[in-house]
Amino acid sequence: LHSQKRFTELTIFYKTASRWIFTISLPIFLVSFLFAEPLLLVLGRDFLPGLNALRLMSIAGLIDISLKMSTPLLTMTGHSKIRLINTILLYGVMFGCDCFLIPSLGVSGAALAAAIASLTVAVVLFMETKLLFGIHPFSPSHIKPLLSGVFAGAGSLLIGEMLSPFPYGVQASVSIASLPAIYLTSIVLMKISQEDKEIIHYLLSSAFLRFRPGKVKIPLE
Repeated sequence: LHSQKRFTELTIFYKTASRWIFTISLPIFLVSFLFAEPLLLVLGRDFLPGLNALRLMSIAGLIDISLKMSTPLLTMTGHSKIRLINTILLYGVMFGCDCFLIPSLGVSGAALAAAIASLTVAVVLFMETKLLFGIHPFSPSHIKPLLSGVFAGAGSLLIGEMLSPFPYGVQASVSIASLPAIYLTSIVLMKISQEDKEIIHYLLSSAFLRFRPGKVKIPLE
């Protein structure tokens, strides 16, 4: 699209792909951030000191995934050197922050260093795509998953409070399970755009064709 100077289509593709990645990733972030404690308890109480580290890594992951499409966009448009510089910057910032934060904060310091490095590269990627192509990954359609995330997070926490008389395992399990359910319901209630319907139809059709059982050929004797 870039080589053919179809910039409008490139912008639509970039924003749509970024929004879908963000929409799918947001509930995963919410579960790992809001319910970090019960998730770690599954592994054992010895893992609870990593509570803050898990939440920081969740933030770093969401920041990274929100601009995930910027990296292949740079590569596909012939800016592989810029991608290399971004990679060096990522690990350089992470290494510097690790040296400074790990001695005092331990594993939480390592997670904080990853979050800082991800945020730094995210800002750089945002500026690069804006300067090189005049586009950015965000659009008004991002409001829908954001609002759905707020409703899902608040709703799952409220359900957890309502189930406080029950055992902790039941309370946590139901709360975690309710979050993606509320999120998906909110997305649907806010109406799915025609563009998204076409993408969903394409994905379902592709999945059906991929996993459809083939005809069994019986060899003739």
